[in-house]
This record gives sequence, structure tokens and C-alpha cells, in this order.
Amino acid sequence: MSVAYFRTLKGERCMIPALEILVVPAQLTKQAPFYTGVDQIWFDGVVDWKIRRRVMLSLLALGVGEEQCPTIGEWVALSLAGGVIAGVTGRQIKFPMGISSENLEERTWELLWQFVGDDTETGLSREFRAAILRGCLPRFDHSPPDRPYLRTEFVTDWVYDPPAYPFMSSVGKLTKKGQSWASEKSLAHLSPEVVADIKRIAPYVRASTDYAIVCIRERYRW
Repeated sequence: MSVAYFRTLKGERCMIPALEILVVPAQLTKQAPFYTGVDQIWFDGVVDWKIRRRVMLSLLALGVGEEQCPTIGEWVALSLAGGVIAGVTGRQIKFPMGISSENLEERTWELLWQFVGDDTETGLSREFRAAILRGCLPRFDHSPPDRPYLRTEFVTDWVYDPPAYPFMSSVGKLTKKGQSWASEKSLAHLSPEVVADIKRIAPYVRASTDYAIVCIRERYRW
């Protein structure tokens, strides 16, 4: 039986069963809620921004380790979301042939909401789910004011403080700082329940990241 695997920063090899394929719809469904600035969704206020950032970067660092990963925030978010979905459903997300990567953050959000969103039984803690969902929730960015566009909190943070290099390549590796998010010192800032969730999902993030890199190679020349 084929397996997906990852190596921890200590070099330990971990395996997961082969995943079934979950084909992403060619069109956006528009069924997931979006942030309007007024209406709140259940995960608003569950964990603060620092915890959300720590959860997502710790999950990335533990899942990727010293191996390759995307340097583009939107594809990193897809890697994380795909890992969460695979860990919950046992299925690896894949795009139909020829599908555009346009609206990637919206696609990522719709998939997350479908499988780990409102009142969904996942076996994951409320805090972990809240951190992932809030980090991947598209919001309107009004800079410039005349051309608003949707962007997530995670991608915004990634643009201003990217934990991966080189900056001029679409695929690279985590910096030493980026890898440090997987350290016991960093994880100590999170609850035991959230840490357990991160360790449960991390192997699936490696498999999801490998697929994201394949997609990137098909779409980018840099």
C-alpha cells in the first residue's frame, strides 16, 4: 500500500495511509460565509491573532520541516487547509485539469468551511478549528480604495513576514525562524489540545504540500 510521509525536524519519519482523491469543483460554490465586518461567525473571538498565527505556522513547520514548500502565501494556505481536510476525511484535494488558480484563497476557504466549518464533527478542538478557519477567511482589502480585493489574514501576514526563502522562487524552504515554530518552546504557548491537533494533522500537511508544489510547477516559471 502506498503511503504519504513527512520527516520531523528531528529527522523522524512518519507515515499515513494512502489518501483517496477529492476533486475540487471547477466553479466556486459561493456557499461559505464571508467576512463583512458586521456579521460574526462562530470562530470570531475564540482565539486571538497571535495564537492563530502560531497555530498555522507551527502546523506548517512541523509538517514541512526542512523539506521544500511553497513561498507563495496562497499556496501555503492551501497546503495547510488540504492537510486539515485530509486528516479529517482521509481524502487529498486535487484540482480538475486546466483549472485556473485564480481565486485560490476563496477556493481554499470554501473547502475548509465544507469539511471543518459550522457544526462539523471533526475530532479537532474548537480552538484549533477557530485558528485555521479565521486565518483562511477571505476579507475585503481596500488598499487601494478603488480596487478592493479578497485576502485572508494568513496570506496578509505571510506577505509582510514570509518564513520561507528564497523570495524570488515560487518553491523554497522554511527559514530557521520558520522552522522554530515547531519547537517545544513555541508549542508551549498553545494548549495541550491544540498541540495534539497540530501533531495529528502535520503528516497530512506534508502530503498536501507535495501536491501544492506540483500545481505550482505547472503554473509558474519562477
